[in-house]
Amino acid sequence: MSVSFSQNAIAAQPGAQLAFSSLLSVTLSNQPEYLVLSGVDLARNSAASNGTHGTISGNGQTATFSGVNADLSTLSLVFKYTDQGYYNESYGYLSALSFKSPTDTYRNELLSLYGFGAAGTTDPDLQASLSKDFNAAINHSGAYTYKTAAGLSASAMTTYLGTLDIVISPGYTDTTPNQATPNEIATVAASLTGQLWGKVGCWVLANNISAMAGATLPLTSWSVNPFMFPPAGNGEWFVAYNSVTTPKSQQLNWPSLLRPGDVVAAADSCGGHIETIVSGFSYSAQVFDNLYNYSTDVGVDIPLLAPHRLNIVSPFPGDVVIYRLDAPVITVNSPLCLDPNTSKSVFPLFSASDPAGKPIVSYQLYDGNGGSFSVGGLARTAHSAVDAITVDAAALAGTAFVAGSASGSDSIYVRAYNGSYWGDWQSIPVAVGSSLQPPEIHAVSDTIMVHGGQAIDFAALLSVKADAPPATSYTIWDPMDPAFNVGSIQLNGVTDLLHGSGMAATGQTFKVSAADLPKLTYVGGTGFGGEILTVTAQNGAALDGTPISIVMANATPRTVGINHWVTPGTEVPLSSLFFEQVYDSTPIVSYTITADVVVLSWGNNTPSSGGSFELNGATNLWHFDAMPHTIQVSAADLDKVMIRAAPDAGDQMFEIWANNGADGVHGVASLLTISDPPTISAHPVSVEAGKAISASTLFDVNPGITTPAYYRFIDPSGGGSLRLSTDVANLQSLADPTPGVIVINSSDLDKLSYVGGYTVGSEKITMSTSNDNFHWSAEIPATVSSIARLQVAGSNLAFDLDGNAGIAAKLLSVVFGPSSVSNAQYVGACLNYLDGGMSYANLAQIALDAAGATTPEAEAKLLWTNLFGSVPTTAQLAPILDMLNGGTYTPTSLAIAVAESDLNANNIDLVGLHHTGLQYS
Repeated sequence: MSVSFSQNAIAAQPGAQLAFSSLLSVTLSNQPEYLVLSGVDLARNSAASNGTHGTISGNGQTATFSGVNADLSTLSLVFKYTDQGYYNESYGYLSALSFKSPTDTYRNELLSLYGFGAAGTTDPDLQASLSKDFNAAINHSGAYTYKTAAGLSASAMTTYLGTLDIVISPGYTDTTPNQATPNEIATVAASLTGQLWGKVGCWVLANNISAMAGATLPLTSWSVNPFMFPPAGNGEWFVAYNSVTTPKSQQLNWPSLLRPGDVVAAADSCGGHIETIVSGFSYSAQVFDNLYNYSTDVGVDIPLLAPHRLNIVSPFPGDVVIYRLDAPVITVNSPLCLDPNTSKSVFPLFSASDPAGKPIVSYQLYDGNGGSFSVGGLARTAHSAVDAITVDAAALAGTAFVAGSASGSDSIYVRAYNGSYWGDWQSIPVAVGSSLQPPEIHAVSDTIMVHGGQAIDFAALLSVKADAPPATSYTIWDPMDPAFNVGSIQLNGVTDLLHGSGMAATGQTFKVSAADLPKLTYVGGTGFGGEILTVTAQNGAALDGTPISIVMANATPRTVGINHWVTPGTEVPLSSLFFEQVYDSTPIVSYTITADVVVLSWGNNTPSSGGSFELNGATNLWHFDAMPHTIQVSAADLDKVMIRAAPDAGDQMFEIWANNGADGVHGVASLLTISDPPTISAHPVSVEAGKAISASTLFDVNPGITTPAYYRFIDPSGGGSLRLSTDVANLQSLADPTPGVIVINSSDLDKLSYVGGYTVGSEKITMSTSNDNFHWSAEIPATVSSIARLQVAGSNLAFDLDGNAGIAAKLLSVVFGPSSVSNAQYVGACLNYLDGGMSYANLAQIALDAAGATTPEAEAKLLWTNLFGSVPTTAQLAPILDMLNGGTYTPTSLAIAVAESDLNANNIDLVGLHHTGLQYS
């Protein structure tokens, strides 16, 4: 029998007794010989903690979690396969165990199962070592390894069988076990407001919210960094956004993707932060977390904050992951107005989508006040979620709402099912007694990019459904205070009919007539981020139209720092300390750098005395006496600026802005000076076309204080290319704006190769090392040259089609015909002349003489025939002879001009020859 947990998360009352028989799912195949039940106990609200742990009992014995530290305790039990079930000599059968929850509230009890070996293959040595090895693993890293087999003996054949996440929650009952919805996430979070929580307990808090709702988080507190731990889903959770696999140009706008129920993990200098989105969308999202307020709280524990504006601070937009529940979402297209005892199809009223892209299988519907439904012509009545009507997706088009006989308000409630999970109920307002339908409007785009100071006609941001009744007025809610400088609505002479009316707790609300809507403009702010506007259309119907959301994202260029460690006094290019993120063709015009920001206290780091700018001829465009370490240089001068590191050991921070003439957001880079950092010495290398060499042959490494853990390579476009084996992950991938960037673990270095290009010349591969994937050694370029000539299976191939091989092919084609390019002897003769130093013109004269084209008429006929494939007429030859006889062209210059024509390049497939090579002898 194979054993796993029947649920992945439950909420238990303090002191509850849970029988393992109710927690386990048993099958009759794939039995492991040994099972390990491992447990991790976590608490992060220590001010409210009484210190009790959960226990596991069986066969008259009780196992208690043993403390690793004040917040973490573990246990481990080993069971052996028998015909009657998995058995432990002290605690009896696994299925007969019971778990007693602690009386401590909001504590996490994480129980995991691992299988070893195969039934019938007893291994006493393995059994004897399991307890020791497994206890060593979970005691070493605690919660960080409870979902992995890290630290176990290499010989152990291990299968992870699942984790049960038990949250001790007084007074809370999960009504939808093993499934969570966004509304449920928000409800759970609201129930925790005001609880005392440790300032380092963000993961436990987010996990508690998720587990109480019925879906344990798919990541541990140790696996936040998406470069080091590739994000993955778990049960109902899936990865909706992963910065590592997102193009750089889209990363800064990740907040625009947010929706209620999301969990956002962001790596930062403190290891990471995790927050739960409980309401709102995009830049107006509201989060629930335990963000520490240093201005008011000095203790270890803080009260959990009520929902508030998004506040994740990630120094790198490329370090963000959004986890989302696979719960279908209903979007209301329009309210419904109809006369008593009449019916309307429900199909146009809403749309359904699945966040993970699954098809919608079915729907459930009910109404709240006197109406009914017609499903395929059959009358159906449902007035609560308990007796809701289930309708297959294919039958939805034949489903109608039938109004009651009395005028008044009603609501249709609907939710969708994707074959695995139900979504939240969504209500559609209904007005009975009014046949005028409300207007239906839509946003023209999911996200509108706007620069600081840029004005956009507001009417252009939305469209009105053509077959819907027209709108007569619009209400617009701008949730952000103008002081945040993320954008604003300009009335342009329109009367503000509803400003400060109390319709919204924050922001500004406006109401304008449809005639005045074209007079409004939206002006982009210069701050980072954006906002989401809400627009509602009215036309005198009993109900307003469904509000729509318009995401306004500031196209503000932002710099992202690349941290370095160097020896004291080392010079590094300023450009190597950052890259900028831009979103359209608006160019960067200048860079502003502030170098007087130092780290005062950060782990074991201490500030250095500071480095200095070396302008090297760059223009110092801006300098204030009050800011002696701040300069501004033009974009054209950026490569001239060097940073000389401090003469002593320590850390210095640089703030760097990329300015596009309107706005910019700074990034921070760190220059850490140490006595013996890792360094790279480059080798000049030549590579034959198409041949692969190990990337490690490009350089030598001085490991410094430790052997590098990571390598970073930048391979510019053109020339050869760096290639990774398919079984190696690129830790940085698209997160870096530089083409061809590869960041890998040192253990994968032998799986990275460089393949020679087919174009003669050289390129520079830039390399650096790191021990923490955070600080990098100074970039060192290695010159790699492509070899033009190659011997393959006895054939000689020339790949310098932009050089001598190209001249030979083009000249042969126009003088001796396109088929002559395949004559290896002809090609070889031309290459011998050219490689020996002969000029293009001299070779052209030799070829014309060899072809017998010694007169203007003979040359003109020859070149025309080979270029166009037909003998020229007298009229076609006339202008060519005029140019030759009149001195416009010499015989050799005309031959070269024809050889270099696009038509000739097409005749010989010059592009194809770059890849196949030109055979010669």
